[in-house]
Amino acid sequence: MKSIYSIFFLLTILHLGGCGGDDREYIERKLNLNFEVPAGLNNIESHYFQIDDVYMFVDETLDLNQLDTSNIDEIVGGSARLYSKIGGVDFSDIEKISVFAVSPSDKEYRKEMFYQEQIPFRTISEIKLFNGLADFSEFIVDNKMDIEVRIKFRTFSSLSMKLDLDFSYLIFKK
Repeated sequence: MKSIYSIFFLLTILHLGGCGGDDREYIERKLNLNFEVPAGLNNIESHYFQIDDVYMFVDETLDLNQLDTSNIDEIVGGSARLYSKIGGVDFSDIEKISVFAVSPSDKEYRKEMFYQEQIPFRTISEIKLFNGLADFSEFIVDNKMDIEVRIKFRTFSSLSMKLDLDFSYLIFKK
């Protein structure tokens, strides 16, 4: 019996020791975007919703924290969720969703900020997204960034949807 407790204690110590996260300091900034998805979109292809010139409040966030751009190591996605303020939207029609930072000079160059590929079939009122862990600081020009939302449907979309994307980004300090 004593050996079982010893093994359990050893495994607990090893588990806790291996759970080291990122100890760098960061600042989190939350934003909200909204866009409209029209009815009648097919399930054969992915559909793209471009939101240009999203004001990112980077300069203001740095000023509040008495920092400048030379103090930035990287900017990555924090948390994100897709929902409708109006309600009545069934997100189970959506198969996959991705949110990208898009280069303002080359619209083909992008990095994934957030994604969700395992959306359940049951009726849900919001979709929580995972962050893509990519540094997208290079896409922020004049405190603005272009964002693209890519949606792949399971079936034809039957209703138009006014959607909100609440997201945050993390500014990691050097």
